[in-house]
Amino acid sequence: MRAKLLCVVLVVLLGVSVNGFAADSPSLWNVVKELQSKKFVDLTHAFYPGIPHWPGFDNEKVVTTYHYDKGKGT
Repeated sequence: MRAKLLCVVLVVLLGVSVNGFAADSPSLWNVVKELQSKKFVDLTHAFYPGIPHWPGFDNEKVVTTYHYDKGKGT
């Protein structure tokens, strides 16, 4: 799911700059070709209490604002 969302965001962001590559008419296929030629690296990481962080900030706190099974605030 995260990968699909990333692709959608990249298509939208690259659409503006990739339009310059299309001589005849703008096309999402140009964006797809451009994205397929790139190497993607997942830079996400686990986030949990006690994770190393800059000492100027407090430790991380988790507050559930919505849970898809139980509705708002669990």
